[in-house]
Amino acid sequence: MENYEFNRNPLSTLASSSNQLRRDVKKIINGYRKVGEDWRSILRADYLMMLKTIICIRSEFCVLRLRSGEVWIGRLSAIDPDHMNVILIEAENINTGLKVNKALIRGDQVELILHLPSRDQAIKASRKVMIEKL
Repeated sequence: MENYEFNRNPLSTLASSSNQLRRDVKKIINGYRKVGEDWRSILRADYLMMLKTIICIRSEFCVLRLRSGEVWIGRLSAIDPDHMNVILIEAENINTGLKVNKALIRGDQVELILHLPSRDQAIKASRKVMIEKL
């Protein structure tokens, strides 16, 4: 299994030639919070940033790990912003091999969402996610 460094600076992973992308990421990381803000506005800003991120990955492949240990792969169709319920299309449960056209997964059961560019990469990542959970 690979070792991941979680203490890494997120800006170090960006290519040096993409200055605009670097500035945008810096704004996301540091720019939307102000020192004197109320905790409610900070929580709302965090929530809105998370929703913007999820909207960007809609209709792309995702791996979901649930609290029960189940791992699902599918295209992200929709997310309910109130309860974080997830709808996957072309979904597959890796644990049981069950394939369905649409799957509704309750938001309180989702433990991890990974966004990947292709189904093959999603399958490889799901195997690693299953091993980590055990």
